[in-house]
Amino acid sequence: MKDKIFIFLIIFLSVPGFSKINMRVSAKSAILINSKTGQVLFEKNKDVKRPCASLTKIASALVILDKVQSLEGEVVCNPVCLKKMPKKQKMEKKYDVDPYLLEPDGMSYGIYNGEILSVKDLFYGMFLRSANDAANVLAYHFSNGHIDKFVFEMNKFVSNLGCQNTTFYNPHGLHFPGHGTTASDLALMAREAVKDPRLMEVASAEFYHRPKTNKQPAMTLWATNKLLRRGELHYHKAKGLKTGYVENAGFCFVGFAEDDSRSLISVLLGCKNSATAFKETKRLFEAAFNESKTAQKLYNAQESVFSKHIKGAKSELKACLKKDVFISFYPSEKDSIKPEIVWYEKSLPINKGDKVGHILILSEDEKHYYLAAPLYSVTAVEMKKPVYLKLLTFLAIVLVILAGLRYGAKILKKMLQLKFS
Repeated sequence: MKDKIFIFLIIFLSVPGFSKINMRVSAKSAILINSKTGQVLFEKNKDVKRPCASLTKIASALVILDKVQSLEGEVVCNPVCLKKMPKKQKMEKKYDVDPYLLEPDGMSYGIYNGEILSVKDLFYGMFLRSANDAANVLAYHFSNGHIDKFVFEMNKFVSNLGCQNTTFYNPHGLHFPGHGTTASDLALMAREAVKDPRLMEVASAEFYHRPKTNKQPAMTLWATNKLLRRGELHYHKAKGLKTGYVENAGFCFVGFAEDDSRSLISVLLGCKNSATAFKETKRLFEAAFNESKTAQKLYNAQESVFSKHIKGAKSELKACLKKDVFISFYPSEKDSIKPEIVWYEKSLPINKGDKVGHILILSEDEKHYYLAAPLYSVTAVEMKKPVYLKLLTFLAIVLVILAGLRYGAKILKKMLQLKFS
């Protein structure tokens, strides 16, 4: 019979001696997470909603890549995508305008009405150059001519990721009242982004050669992410992601870096200039990468015995570990843990040394799995005799006794008869 898990014993343990990364940053909001586990290593106002500028394009890219297998195909630019209005005029109209309208001084690909570009060229333009017109053209193309429909899909997509405080009104990030997100939500979007090799190929590029089109000559795009480019701000562990700036948002940056030990995502919102955003990102990354793992013993194999009552058994099941149980962790990542003792359903009898369960080590919120340590029976556990068998045994003994008494009475009677005859 195959073993089945059927009961959990939950214990809460708190592992002392750890703390988040202790650092000051000038960004208005910030977060640093482990990209694989989602564990938060550093935070500052992480759940405060703020304008996010071109970091919006991370969500736009995710929606596009969710629709296609590759970036092949061509797009003809519709004039709707290129409509512009100065920010001052938008403000005078109290933003009673289409939210996707471009601004003359915003980041641009210089796209012309009727220009034919590949989806790949537009994607690089949107993400690497942070071109707002490229974002509009892609949104228009992938929503059958309805940019507002594309934005609806963006909001739905990030909501499904778990983002709880994000509202987008356009695909590019130019200021519009209510358009914004949080550092926490952007970290969720970035975690999704780094899983897609198509997106990361673009996000990690230092430059891109765009071929000529029917309206423009060939050109070279350079990444706005200075951590990827040779120079003072270059960071050798950087692997992408996205920059952003509008006056209302300040300088914003989502970074991704990894070494042999960990993959990390940082989000900084509201920095005073781009250099500050890049430098503070590097400081956060290095503080995390410079940590050494530490280990802590949770259970001593010689001292830890776990017991369980089994119906129908002569004795209680007692189980032990064969090895001490340790967990290892980076100081900034360790949280309270929740070991669960998981017993298997076993048929009686149980032999000494049988595997009867395991201890599952999880984080308290059950989002992170650490290890499973097997449990083995300390002694054999026999089946208790059923009550009816005991009754039958008792009756058999009584019958034997009665039969013996009856037989003895007959012998005694015969002896008396012989004596008096």
